[in-house]
Amino acid sequence: MSKIERSFGVNWPIEVGNHPIVCQSNVLEESIDTASIEFAFQHPDELRNIILKSVKVEPLEKFDGKSFVCVWPTKFCPVGCDMCFFHSPKANMEKKTPETTLTQAGQSKFIQFVNAANTGELVIAGGGEPFHEPDFMNQIAEQVKADKIFLTTSGIWAKSKQKAETLLSNLYDAHTRNGNDTRLDIRLSFDKFHASKISPDHSLGYVWNLLEIFREKYRDADFRLSFHTMWGDETMQELLDKLPVSARTQKNNKTELISLADGFTFEIRWRRLFYPNQHANLNDRASVKSAKDIMNEDILTEHNGNMSVVYQNNGEPSGADFLIHYDGTVLNWGATSPDNEPSLYSQEYEEVMERALSDVLSLSVLEKGNAYRDSLIEEINPKAVERAKAFNLRDFYSRTQLEESSTRLYASVRIIQDYIAEGRISQEQVHNWPKILQMLISAKPNTLIDVYNKINHNIVHQYLEHEGTTADQLAHLYMLTRLGQYNVSPQNMVETVSKSDFRDKEQFNKYVAKILAFEFIDNLSHSLHSEQTPEGETSLLLEASRVVLMNLDELRIGGSEIIKALPSTLRSKFNEVIEILLSGRLNDLPPGEYAIDSLFLKRISKNARPTTTAKAELHTGNIDIHINIGGGEMAGFNTQGTATLDNAKKDPNTEGLILDCQPTQWKTLSPGEIAFIFPHTPHALGKGETEHKIEKAVIKLSLS
Repeated sequence: MSKIERSFGVNWPIEVGNHPIVCQSNVLEESIDTASIEFAFQHPDELRNIILKSVKVEPLEKFDGKSFVCVWPTKFCPVGCDMCFFHSPKANMEKKTPETTLTQAGQSKFIQFVNAANTGELVIAGGGEPFHEPDFMNQIAEQVKADKIFLTTSGIWAKSKQKAETLLSNLYDAHTRNGNDTRLDIRLSFDKFHASKISPDHSLGYVWNLLEIFREKYRDADFRLSFHTMWGDETMQELLDKLPVSARTQKNNKTELISLADGFTFEIRWRRLFYPNQHANLNDRASVKSAKDIMNEDILTEHNGNMSVVYQNNGEPSGADFLIHYDGTVLNWGATSPDNEPSLYSQEYEEVMERALSDVLSLSVLEKGNAYRDSLIEEINPKAVERAKAFNLRDFYSRTQLEESSTRLYASVRIIQDYIAEGRISQEQVHNWPKILQMLISAKPNTLIDVYNKINHNIVHQYLEHEGTTADQLAHLYMLTRLGQYNVSPQNMVETVSKSDFRDKEQFNKYVAKILAFEFIDNLSHSLHSEQTPEGETSLLLEASRVVLMNLDELRIGGSEIIKALPSTLRSKFNEVIEILLSGRLNDLPPGEYAIDSLFLKRISKNARPTTTAKAELHTGNIDIHINIGGGEMAGFNTQGTATLDNAKKDPNTEGLILDCQPTQWKTLSPGEIAFIFPHTPHALGKGETEHKIEKAVIKLSLS
């Protein structure tokens, strides 16, 4: 029994005629304990567990018709496409683990699952290359009972014709031993992205090898070569132009049959191009709209409004749409809640379906489509729906949409309310639910919305409550908050983490260093893409975020993160800068100007000047990097308002501009600390409240 059940009691005795579901009346609404509902939304995971245990709705159908199954057998791929959403590691870079490749036990359980699921189509795909597991492919070809099997591959293994012949011969032999009248397609992912990576010289040797092998040896109608590409892809058309095509027959709006002069035929499967992006910027409204339009169109036209169900054209029962990960996770596509994901290793097909049909979050999508659940979630968290669509990959739609535990709870309660209104849940069932659950489903939507917004149990709290959360995960979440993906600002996240128990010094310092690196990267990107301030402009908007302060320890941790995210034109220069900063070489340099590794560097030893006499300066063509070596100094910046350029004078020594204004904010730069100052940022350093010697260095990094 959970602590919530212990607090509120497993049952709530209700007098006859005063059942909370009979009315949703004003009288009942007034009697609801709002504090209890608030308590529930402060503990959303526990309440979801109560719902999963207590609420059962008899499904209208079993979804046991012909199913669709997609499996990712491995995470590894030897191609290494730059655009690959899965970031699949090269096959020789990492050893296989149960998290990256289905084990032998998992492979056997997978075949049992597919055979029990009344599978119409099996698609073998993923970010990994299926032929990285050739024995498993042979096992599937021989043992799977499915109408069609589509083995999706990059085809990189066909660069060697001999290797291709061996792999295909073994696969064909296995297929011929399958007595289930199954069609097996080797579906080549062929587009400008894969082709340019596998065949940089544009010879497309691997494609010609496959075509030759199939034309010579495999004209079996049940063992075929086909192509998967994008609408309007020029690479596919260029290949067709080089082939002796005798006919092109449009089978439907997404499949075309190509006939060659020698009688050989193959299909081309045309699809729309998606733009999957885990780091979608929800602040960029134009790109968000474009991504949403693509996803909405795909759900409506390709999946009849429901990506979780396979609808039959012949009136037979509908089937379920499954996705199976290389770690064994089984999902009903777009329906399965992330807190209720089954696994091949512990659940068989019947248990997976039972789990889906007994969770209102999944059942509601299976029965009513994706738009239904979307609409309920939009009542309290429209960003969750927008994030899932901007992510632009239906594989993770449900995980992304239901990532926040409080959103899962709210949607569950609203779905239960609708099922009750439809007469799908009896009063007797509700009578046996825990008291707090009865309170939740008796509350009006407006009350639930008010409590949801008041409690604000956001994604940051969720991360911090998880014992295994690392600095890397928190830093990544911080980056996502900067992209507007959650109802929490970056500033709020920083404040929440700093006040939390996440205070292990090493982990906390690593987290701080990483978020400083993200600030640095973001500001650099802004500087690189912003227009240079035209000469004569009367004012300049000043932003505090144009300055990043970092100490050497933080730079040691965050330096690699900075380098990875920089434009390629600046990476080598910044490598030199970071190497210099971390090497300690600056301490030994006598005062003067130096050209070190193609960088301009000035070593300075001078007396601090009073802050009252400081004039701000700015630069337009370079990033200033100030490193305090000894003595400490006051660093001043303009962080709000505007600075006039009307009376600005060029500094003959630095090519910068001296402004007729003083900094508005001062910070202390201690020995070992570094200030990265971006173009168009008014600043003044080398100041002090007392007279003392300052030892420092300045590196100027040109953006040109």
